[in-house]
Amino acid sequence: MKLKAAAIALAAALTVAGPAAAEPLFATFQRLCVDTAGDATASLAAADAEGWMPLPRSLMDGLNKNEDFKLQDGRMRSDREGLSFMLHGGGSQRIGWDRLDVRMCALGALPGDAAELRQATADWVGVEPNARLSDDDEIAYVFETTDTGRRAIEDPDDAAVKRLLKAGKVRMIFLKADEEKVLVAYGVPTL
Repeated sequence: MKLKAAAIALAAALTVAGPAAAEPLFATFQRLCVDTAGDATASLAAADAEGWMPLPRSLMDGLNKNEDFKLQDGRMRSDREGLSFMLHGGGSQRIGWDRLDVRMCALGALPGDAAELRQATADWVGVEPNARLSDDDEIAYVFETTDTGRRAIEDPDDAAVKRLLKAGKVRMIFLKADEEKVLVAYGVPTL
């Protein structure tokens, strides 16, 4: 999936920065990306209130290499422990005859605790990774949130899934975690 590739490319592009901040990344991700439903205005305001700084425009421009997914804004913070960053963007791609639009909020750290992030993400999502979109250290979750929890979604071409997408009920989490960097992205797709 091109959007997954874009999220992973963001992490790779930022590997030059240094070590990660001390707070568990998933807690920050949940507060800034998930609790705000990936809304850029809300999560950027929350980050600003916590003292995050805008990413320099030159860095944002350098990260915008993917034609299908464009970053619109970002924040960063650093301390003695290292650097964390938040990125917002969006893109679209075709699924059959339909156009899938995705807004995404991502949080990363250099380096981060890959095992901790993988475990915290898996515990929170509570469903199996999407086998079609996951491989090695790149994990993707696609799910619907219901009244009783989350339900994994495997086939985005399924008619029932398309109805959920049109209703705005599908969410995605992409995770890239290795020894150099960690990145977790929250995607809100709609048809």
